[in-house]
Amino acid sequence: LAERLAGAGLAAVSFNTSGSGVGEDLEGFSEPEAFRRGTLSRQLEDVERVRQLALGGGLGPVDPARGGLFGHSRGGGVALVHAAEAGDYRAVVTWAALDCFDRWDEPTKATWRREGVLGVLNARTGQELPMGLEVLEDYERHHARLDILAACRRLRAPVLALHGSADEAVEPAALERIAAALPGDAGSRTRRVEGQGHTLGAVHPLTEVPSALRQAIDESVAWLSVHLGAEAPH
Repeated sequence: LAERLAGAGLAAVSFNTSGSGVGEDLEGFSEPEAFRRGTLSRQLEDVERVRQLALGGGLGPVDPARGGLFGHSRGGGVALVHAAEAGDYRAVVTWAALDCFDRWDEPTKATWRREGVLGVLNARTGQELPMGLEVLEDYERHHARLDILAACRRLRAPVLALHGSADEAVEPAALERIAAALPGDAGSRTRRVEGQGHTLGAVHPLTEVPSALRQAIDESVAWLSVHLGAEAPH
């Protein structure tokens, strides 16, 4: 995606949040303690910190008036909330975005509170990563701020939201709820990608780009190019 954006004359700033658990090799989840403490509020702070760096010239020669935002899965939900708060993005793209961060039933929450940690299975690596009780407490303390659909209703930037119809991680109905919440006059577009799962056909390591993923990349680059005033993609 970053290469295609560069081909369209757009600079891409990609990063992992401090609570992602991804280590210096940018591949493995080698920092489980960081993942354990990775609250949603902290993720929003990290994204805002990068935005402020861009606005202040700390990320090189980028035009701060032509900002767009991309996020996948939980990152898509974070992107929607952050974009609503920042108010100055010209376009947003999400793939397989959550429409609600509260995905735990009450028995799970009770166990989480009792044990102080919840194990989360990473489908790609097979690792069980610890999620500390502070993640749940942060959500409960800031649930109004972390309401994704309420954030969508405040958004004025046009959103392109893609979601696989066979997504096994985030139910495809999340796309319809996001679509219903987005303002009708913002020019947003949502599309269900038929037959595709959570990663739109991508696997790790990515040795070739499957057609569905390539189409999603092309569509996303075209969307950002139009709304950020870039060159035609090539």
